[in-house]
Amino acid sequence: MNPAAEDNYGVDSCSLLCLSTTPAVLVIATSSGKLYHCVAMERDADETRQKEETADLSLYVYESVELELSLTTVSLETTDIVEDDFSCLITLHKDPTAVGRYFCSHSAGVHCVVVPWIGSLQSATDDDTSAVAQIFMQEQSCIVEHLVCTKPLPSSPPSPILGICVSSDPTLGLTLLCLLSTFECMALPLRSSVHIPTEGRLLSAGASEVIVSPLRSLHRQSFKSHIQQLLLQRTSCHPLLRGGATDMEAAECFQLLGRTTQVLREHYLQRHQQVMDAIERRVQALTEQKELQMHDLQAISRSKLELQDNAESLADRYEEMTDRMDEAVSRAEQLLRKLQSRTPVLSDAERSMAAELNQMQEKIDQFKSSLLQVKKKAEYQKLQVRRQSKQNGGQLVGGEQTEQLSSVLQNEGAVIGKLMFQVKQFKNTLSM
Repeated sequence: MNPAAEDNYGVDSCSLLCLSTTPAVLVIATSSGKLYHCVAMERDADETRQKEETADLSLYVYESVELELSLTTVSLETTDIVEDDFSCLITLHKDPTAVGRYFCSHSAGVHCVVVPWIGSLQSATDDDTSAVAQIFMQEQSCIVEHLVCTKPLPSSPPSPILGICVSSDPTLGLTLLCLLSTFECMALPLRSSVHIPTEGRLLSAGASEVIVSPLRSLHRQSFKSHIQQLLLQRTSCHPLLRGGATDMEAAECFQLLGRTTQVLREHYLQRHQQVMDAIERRVQALTEQKELQMHDLQAISRSKLELQDNAESLADRYEEMTDRMDEAVSRAEQLLRKLQSRTPVLSDAERSMAAELNQMQEKIDQFKSSLLQVKKKAEYQKLQVRRQSKQNGGQLVGGEQTEQLSSVLQNEGAVIGKLMFQVKQFKNTLSM
């Protein structure tokens, strides 16, 4: 068994129970009321060679639990705790309905033990040692519940439990049946599955929206988990008194009442006081945070108003600047046009227009010279005609020929006039 102990885990072991898990979990009970939860795992090859053993498995003790066989009471004379060295054989019973739960019956009553880490251990395989180690690092302890007490005081006589069994009757539900030493059969209702007390009893447990608090960064776990951890009871100290526990004197009843008051104060009122203090601190922190957030909201509102005013003034200035820019652009365009019109350097369009005008001027000059030649030829022809007419005493050119010549000359004159008019217009346009 590992780790090694000085007393080798005692010599008063009285009962063994193997839970149906993978890897196997072995429960060892001693007559002094101690329970050892051991996990059977494969031994390392180096460890096997060092110890020269042939066994391939080792028991690793995960936790030890000490049962309270008889209730701890206070002496009426000295107010000291009464020590009770009562020991008895403990019988372990497996729960067929839940793997992680078993029962302990002895001469002082019945205990129920729940091992919450059994479910996580089953999901890990034998080869995946890292997953098993991670489960063990979570430090989950078992939950012990004292169901039946037949020896409430050290002076009470032992009243052993003759037998127990779990019944799943459709009418009664899941029930634990206990046979007392008086041959009385007692039925205790059980939960249908392994359940951790106080889990999900907060009013906010059914909330649909998950709100992440900014104080989460200051704590490793949520406030709800912290409150549940404070309210979580690893032991249940309110058993039912049966058997010889019902026949007690007044002093013994008073001792039992003191014990009940002590349990109520230590296991219930103290926890609720811690919860109340934690809630008050939480409320104070949230109140201070709310005040800071309200101041921040006010500052943000003021900044928002200032930004709105600045945005409006900037919008007005932007519109004014846009109008001024449009006006400046139009003035610049007009100035560029005037500069372009007064510049001595001609543009490409003006150069092409000037070339066309020169060509037209050359054509006009050609037309003028041709017209002068035509006029001279016409005068020469007239002179020749007159001479011939005088010599011949008659007219050689008829009236129709004369009309044709005059019409041709008129058309040529009209064309030359149009060309002269266009040249004058181009000169006026280019200021030439």
